[in-house]
Amino acid sequence: MTKIKLLFTYDYELPLGGCSSYPRGIFEPTDALIKLANSKRIKIVLFADICSAIVFKKWDYNGYYKPFAEQLQGALSFNHEVQLHIHPHWLNSHYKNGRYFPSDWKILSKFRNEKYPFDIAGIIESSAKELNELCSVSRNYKCIAYRGGGYNLQPDTDIILKNLYKNGIRYDSSVIKDYYYKSDIQEEDYRKMPHKANWTIPLDGPLNVSASEGIIEIPVASMPASPIFRLKRIYNKVKNRKQYVKLKYDNCGIGHMGNKTDLSGRINAIIYSPFVLGFDNLSQDLGILDEIIKYQFKQYRNEEEITLCLNSHPKSLGTYHLDQMSKFIDLIQSKYKDTIEICGFEDL
Repeated sequence: MTKIKLLFTYDYELPLGGCSSYPRGIFEPTDALIKLANSKRIKIVLFADICSAIVFKKWDYNGYYKPFAEQLQGALSFNHEVQLHIHPHWLNSHYKNGRYFPSDWKILSKFRNEKYPFDIAGIIESSAKELNELCSVSRNYKCIAYRGGGYNLQPDTDIILKNLYKNGIRYDSSVIKDYYYKSDIQEEDYRKMPHKANWTIPLDGPLNVSASEGIIEIPVASMPASPIFRLKRIYNKVKNRKQYVKLKYDNCGIGHMGNKTDLSGRINAIIYSPFVLGFDNLSQDLGILDEIIKYQFKQYRNEEEITLCLNSHPKSLGTYHLDQMSKFIDLIQSKYKDTIEICGFEDL
């Protein structure tokens, strides 16, 4: 029977459009997340939005950079992992009177024609260096895994992959199979990925080709949104809409994904919107999370061992979400104890 190595990953980042409380936006929910992981004795992986730390070191050292660094170092001390997450728009965003104003340069490709160190190569180099230095305070540390901001690896995939590899990255976890999103500031298209659970992406790209050398893809586990499960999701949203208002975690922030553009992009974003394994979405109850797991076993039944990620965002996790996470861990450790191993990238 297929066995799964499952990584509990979390994009450690502020609300990208604005936030009135850094503790509420990132530090408090992450403390609660780490406390839960410790109590369940599982390893989690924090994909740290390091570009925010780079700019806040100048903008607000004590209010943001220092607790950011201390929280990541604390996570490492509990044997969790910290890996590389790049939202490059921070580097040309603005900060005034205690507030940040994000630019629309959400993807690395926007920086293609900038001069070093603000080109793609320079941003990846400085980001990896900053994260390695910050985390080496706790122990001998080198980041080995990457997730693109907004799950983005397109376009300029070859430039991005070559520079990630140059800076020590050997695993990527930006792909959600069958996912498509397009706005006026970014576009991700993962509709034609290999059937295999994991594959090695050649450094010259493209993403959907498997090679003998390159960066190993560890996708975020997902399941196509069949009509039945679409209806169940809609039913949950309608039935529980008042309850969801109470359950939603208020991080005092707003998002920054851009505005949806043409009609074709909107239609495709609806059609290609898979169920993603994670705890952010209030309409995905434990039953749906289990269905996503069962789908992985069915989809990859001919593979002996596969590696996949679960992904959530601390900024979205309140008491209800963490309770769902707790129940899901219990499910894994009882129902799937012989077939699913929770681990990190360093354990692969």
